[in-house]
Amino acid sequence: MKKVFAFLLVALLLSALAVPVFAVSLGDGSDALHAAFLDGTNSKGHDYVYFSPVKGGGDTTRYPLFIWLHGAGSGKNPRDQIMWYDIVNFASDEYQAKFSEGGCFVFAPRDPGVAMSSWEANDTSTLKNTIDEFIAANSGHIDMDRIYISGYSTGGSMVWNMATAYPNFFAAVIPASALLQPSTSSMQLLKDVSVWIFCCDKDPYPTSGTTSAKPVFNALKSITNRPEGVRLTTFSQAVLPDWSKKHENGAVAWDCEHYTWMSLTNDMHMYDGSVYAYQTTVDAAGNTIQFPADGGFISWLTAQHRTTQQSDSGGAKKNVFAIIFGYIRSFFIRTFSTIRGFFTFSR
Repeated sequence: MKKVFAFLLVALLLSALAVPVFAVSLGDGSDALHAAFLDGTNSKGHDYVYFSPVKGGGDTTRYPLFIWLHGAGSGKNPRDQIMWYDIVNFASDEYQAKFSEGGCFVFAPRDPGVAMSSWEANDTSTLKNTIDEFIAANSGHIDMDRIYISGYSTGGSMVWNMATAYPNFFAAVIPASALLQPSTSSMQLLKDVSVWIFCCDKDPYPTSGTTSAKPVFNALKSITNRPEGVRLTTFSQAVLPDWSKKHENGAVAWDCEHYTWMSLTNDMHMYDGSVYAYQTTVDAAGNTIQFPADGGFISWLTAQHRTTQQSDSGGAKKNVFAIIFGYIRSFFIRTFSTIRGFFTFSR
């Protein structure tokens, strides 16, 4: 028995030590998180950045795919689409460990247009082709039943465009501060899709974002087959995760009320660990959602499957061994990251 335990321990250690090629902690800082994203280009020359959770050639796990669409003006230059958002958090050991498989692909394409670098409704087929090529390039590693798409502002509008254009492709769609809302009648297309809408009462784009988003939520609420998988988060006001309303350069972010992306990219928590401020989240079943200290957006996201309706707010059934292995593996990854950081600092 001791030999078996020793073998498992060595296997876990080797598994953890195989990861640091890209393993990075939130504590390593923004530059390290950005560096974890790789650059790619599709067959038509449209660039994107992505994070891969694949742990080497022996990894046969199929991971979910999370697609992030930037807002207007945030795609003028390569990698801009992750420069202005905390979406890089998703590449961290801490966030990756929250997914039931122990990881998730993160894919952030850049709008192929010019001018304001703003997604347009006629970009749907182009974007779908880029996504399909990325999936083909990672064949065998992506779970086709767990493809999620989220975006902010014009990216949020594009989320709606993609969802209604390809309703059988996505397991979950998450528009944040969508500049344009879809017709309520088009919600019939999404009755088997999980949807989480983010909006703010004081959003200047458009004026009173909550007012424009609620009719869509109500329409979906009345017909969805996933009442616990459909949510609406409204903000009475919006602040940065450090409780301020300032950009990194110190200037007052007068349009901060539009920044609802900050909540989902920080897993519904502030930097100090408290639940994200000034928000109320409800689902289509009429429940008010309370977020635990160790869970939020990702715990909901990882439970959404294209072919599985959710029977409870906690989500789909999970393999117990996979969960235990994930926690143990996460412990070794974080321990190694701490040791690595110590020796880096020592140098």
